Amino acid sequence: MIPSRVRSAIARAAKAKESYEERKFVLAARKRKWKTRKMNGAGQRNWMDQLVALPFGAIVFIEFKREGEGPRAGQAELIKELVDMGHYVFLAYSSEGALQLCESVIEEKKRGMGTLTVSGEGPRLHY
Repeated sequence: MIPSRVRSAIARAAKAKESYEERKFVLAARKRKWKTRKMNGAGQRNWMDQLVALPFGAIVFIEFKREGEGPRAGQAELIKELVDMGHYVFLAYSSEGALQLCESVIEEKKRGMGTLTVSGEGPRLHY
């Protein structure tokens, strides 16, 4: 049996990796002049981690997770509602992945046509 203090240390290290990737993303996004906003403050438990305002009027919600982790039940419900309303919502496991997804949204908006889908292979633009 793993002692509880060891389990706690492992959980803190995993959470630190997640927040590190989020911080890296925010710094890179701001260098690109994108506007970012931390969303999951007090009373906002199920909101995504970041709201990002991109060029061409695109708004993206990003939830940062550890590799292999998915959204909590409340987050999954909110994600479905936001997607049903036509918003872009992404789970990101790295800052680089989040930046790539945002760049794909910008490219889609630039072209003004097609739809963006995301699979295990990454974002794909379909016409």
